[in-house]
Amino acid sequence: FSGSSLEDFNGGFGRGQNHAVMKWREVLAQLDRIWLQGKAIALIAHSIVKKFDDPTGPAYERFEPSLQPKLAGLVRQWVDYVLFCREEVVISKAKTEKTKGVTTNIRYAYTRRCPAYDAKARGTSLFPERILLGWQPLMDAIAADEARSTEMRGEIDAMLAEVGDLALTKKVTEWLRSNPTNVVETHNRVKEILETKRSAEVPAVETKTGGAAAAVVS
Repeated sequence: FSGSSLEDFNGGFGRGQNHAVMKWREVLAQLDRIWLQGKAIALIAHSIVKKFDDPTGPAYERFEPSLQPKLAGLVRQWVDYVLFCREEVVISKAKTEKTKGVTTNIRYAYTRRCPAYDAKARGTSLFPERILLGWQPLMDAIAADEARSTEMRGEIDAMLAEVGDLALTKKVTEWLRSNPTNVVETHNRVKEILETKRSAEVPAVETKTGGAAAAVVS
């Protein structure tokens, strides 16, 4: 863009940002090729504090990536994990002192979006909300989450086999294929269906007065 700013590119407000996003799509396509070779890709950005106008309540400030909004959205969709990294901060207030924040010198990576910052983890809902900042803690968390997911998928298959509903099995299989991160919620729902089926199959027992009473399954 020699000789002109991004916003001046081709004229018109916002054209520069659109052109930058197009170039970034080319960059991400190249990174995809590297990722397919078995390489891990890590993108690092600074954060800034910006005002967020919450349509459901008062506005507040939050940390966001120091990127143009369109570019930040593009990168966020492309990556599997968005980690907000910072030192742990605790509040200290002595009787004779004003409230102040101090750090513990322990750095954490946060994996779940909240009002204060943006984050995500493309894993199950059991993925830890906070891990120690470092490559190995992240790899350990991913491996543990994948192991839990595999175990739960096996349990889902076993429960579906007991339910014996081919239409339900097909529906659940297709759902998990399209939504692999929802394995925990799917496991809970299939378990609920199975427990309902088991309860319905419990035979009635005769009471001493001749009436029928439902058997209790522990």
